[in-house]
Amino acid sequence: MLFNYELGLKGFNEECVKINHREAVRAIIIRDNMLLIVHSNKGDYKFPGGGVNKGENIEEALKREVREETGYIINNVKGKIGTIISRNIDEYEENAVFEMVSNYYLCEVAKEQTYQQLDDYEEKLEFCPKWMTLGEVYKTTSKFKAETETKNTKIIEIEKRV
Repeated sequence: MLFNYELGLKGFNEECVKINHREAVRAIIIRDNMLLIVHSNKGDYKFPGGGVNKGENIEEALKREVREETGYIINNVKGKIGTIISRNIDEYEENAVFEMVSNYYLCEVAKEQTYQQLDDYEEKLEFCPKWMTLGEVYKTTSKFKAETETKNTKIIEIEKRV
């Protein structure tokens, strides 16, 4: 594995807090020095992927999620390259922590693209697949992060005045 990170909440007593766990898969797809990324109308970018359904194996989940979000068909799952575990206060349940374990896999897709099969949430966010160079991904995500941090700083400054 190339990476294994834990983000968010740490050091809490797991016996005193309910942990709502979700397993997800993400595909890192590179073709002609370009990455397949999903862009939303909120301005963010992500690797295609999502939750693993009950009874579904990793490869099935990867193929389903990539096909739904991008319209591309995975023809080869080359292997797992990393995991990111994020823990945050659960927005929907009091005294609970939401833990997302995202496993990243290097994959190859067929040249041809079919149609997307977005769910209502993804359609509302206008998920759009894009092929981008690593430099473009870095530039756009850095700009998005800077804009978000600036916006959050302004919100905090306004809250302090009120």
